[in-house]
Amino acid sequence: MAIKPRTYNEAKRLFNCMSLKKYFDRMTDDVVEELYCFLSENEGTNIRVFPHHIVLIDANHNPVRTIKYKGAPKGFNFKFITLTCNDFFITPFPTTYASSSSSVGDYGGSSGNNNNNNNNNNNNG
Repeated sequence: MAIKPRTYNEAKRLFNCMSLKKYFDRMTDDVVEELYCFLSENEGTNIRVFPHHIVLIDANHNPVRTIKYKGAPKGFNFKFITLTCNDFFITPFPTTYASSSSSVGDYGGSSGNNNNNNNNNNNNG
């Protein structure tokens, strides 16, 4: 790879781009270099990585180029990855619950039981 970072931010940007190799079996150094160069062009650019394609987005939030990805993603159990000049974000799939009672039982049911026990104790005393 021809990239030789000179600053902390350049090294961080390269590390973030290289981190995509953890999620894609056959991501080449050429693609990593293209992503790095695109992010280096302008601080407002970003990249969205989906399971089968990568979208390069300019500072005005317009898609500039889409790179089709032929390799199957490995461990891609989230909605997409966003790369910016300095950051690497993973956006998970939204979590849904079957009903509101399941979340109450998991996170707040004991509080309701304590209130009932306190009420019963107050009525008996």
